[in-house]
Amino acid sequence: MFEQETEQLKERIHRSTIQSGGTITLRALTESGIPENVKAFFRAEIYSSLAEERKKESRSNKFDYSNKDVEALQEQIDQLLIDNYILPKKEFEEILDKGVHFLFNYLCRPQWTLGSYLFDEAKAVSARDILLKLHCCFDYNYFPTVLQRFIRQRNIQEMTAEEGRNVLKKIDSEVTKNLSSSQLAQLAQPVFEFVAYARSFPENILKATAPTRALMYFFDDKQMTDIHEELVRERDNAGMKEIALPNLMRIIEHTPGRSENIRSGSPPKGFSTGNGEQFPAVAAEVNEMSHNETEFSVLRAEEQVSSPESFHLPPKDETRRTSPPAPLPPLFSLDEERSIIKKVFQQDEDAFHRKVEEILAAVSWDEASLIIDHHFTMSDVDPFTKEAILFTNNLQKRFQAENRP
Repeated sequence: MFEQETEQLKERIHRSTIQSGGTITLRALTESGIPENVKAFFRAEIYSSLAEERKKESRSNKFDYSNKDVEALQEQIDQLLIDNYILPKKEFEEILDKGVHFLFNYLCRPQWTLGSYLFDEAKAVSARDILLKLHCCFDYNYFPTVLQRFIRQRNIQEMTAEEGRNVLKKIDSEVTKNLSSSQLAQLAQPVFEFVAYARSFPENILKATAPTRALMYFFDDKQMTDIHEELVRERDNAGMKEIALPNLMRIIEHTPGRSENIRSGSPPKGFSTGNGEQFPAVAAEVNEMSHNETEFSVLRAEEQVSSPESFHLPPKDETRRTSPPAPLPPLFSLDEERSIIKKVFQQDEDAFHRKVEEILAAVSWDEASLIIDHHFTMSDVDPFTKEAILFTNNLQKRFQAENRP
């Protein structure tokens, strides 16, 4: 599937990045106009290489490498190393080929692809390796969001393939079960966008089409047999080999039994597929049960999982939201805030406030610093600019003032 689109996509990315050159830095690649999920895959691969090198380092126990300041500085150094990593042409093409095949599979069959990618044939996989691989997941950000949260809150050290696949299945089920027909169709939008880019389609995504077979895989992956069978009928009986997003919405709306399957009422606020489109939020929380049972409950909290880089782990004690926190002094002066919004958040004031709220909701500075670093990485923010340092330092001081570890 997608053989032609795969070759078209690789050719277009090649022209937009390395061209006829012998090398390219990751920074140059991330500054290009190629899809964000491709950039994320390259960054994840290079981050994984650096992590492997870190394992080989010899470190004396006379030095306190676990010191928070040392760890924060090491993370900044690592980001600089990753940004300036030099990709020779051969390595670039190997990662590109691997990434394009992975992304086409992930976009069409996210649950199946993640199950295979994260767990492969291993009997058990360490939590560290799972979290490392999740950096590849730009689209459908609810998978890494909830899976990271599940692992960290339960302090899971490793997962078997069966446990992991059950968790992924439950995440997908909880996220999609209350979506309307139009929202279900929009959930597949990354498929349309990726195919559109490969085929050089126009900017208007509503005019783009995707192979019907790809969408059949998408809904079959979610065990939505009714929609899958309706798409099969459209392809076989109506000869519809390609489908546009508005047509997909219509097909789902007219799928027998869909009206009974969608609960009435206003859905909860905001999650994203990873392409900027906002959907009603489905924040999944792990119940206080053995992780072998992989049971989840859906919270209707005010929090949002609002962007692909947002690996937000909300506080365990959700009940404390019922009483507002005591007033705190401002984190930044007005001038500092304007400067940070301009340099770190590309003039997006709402994104700034959402990110600060998300960071302050973290249960520890370690968790908060991961959120900050991920934002810097995914937004191509230089962590050594004065604005980035000010943003990080003031938030760390707030955590220290609150005596949070």
